[in-house]
Amino acid sequence: RLEEDCNEQLCLWSIFEQKHDPMIYFARTMSSFTRCTINELCNHVDFSSYSTLLDIGGSLGDLSRTIIKRYPHINAFSFDLPELTCYASSENNDHSNIHYVAGDFFEEEWPNKIIENIKNIDLVSLKFILHDWSYDRREVLIEKIYKLLKTKIQLSSGNGTLLVIEKMIDKDRQNITTLSTSVSMAVECGDGIGYDTTQNEYEQL
Repeated sequence: RLEEDCNEQLCLWSIFEQKHDPMIYFARTMSSFTRCTINELCNHVDFSSYSTLLDIGGSLGDLSRTIIKRYPHINAFSFDLPELTCYASSENNDHSNIHYVAGDFFEEEWPNKIIENIKNIDLVSLKFILHDWSYDRREVLIEKIYKLLKTKIQLSSGNGTLLVIEKMIDKDRQNITTLSTSVSMAVECGDGIGYDTTQNEYEQL
């Protein structure tokens, strides 16, 4: 079904707006692809000092579940489109400190809505989100998160962290696997807006 829709020159996001079944299928597929990455992240990063996680584009809540399984004191909020959060909350209701928040992270009002409903956010995560969008869109999203964390830091007098999880292109652009993935992102996301970048380019962003 996805192949048929792509032949009609629709990007993934247009398909998902029209049909929710492919969205769920895509989310479940991405969960299987990223499970190893999430586990390795938790093996090497200490999250014990954080109290509240906001996972932007959290999909089915895999990152939130993995983190709070090891750090049960953390409250986790998985933020994504209503269709995904509804499905995720019905399928994964085994953790009382995971909450699913519905919305569109490019809508202007979403930082304020989250600030009103969630207290003491000190960790915001973006797992394989930035590579879906153009540089300008990435800047918009990063700016929203910066303002959100800045407000929360003022309220809690603590520190805020943005965690970005991405597959990066080597600086010499010689790794065929990551380069081919970047080309795939450009095709699937429509009009070439999605692409992977180098570590230096992410640091500049």
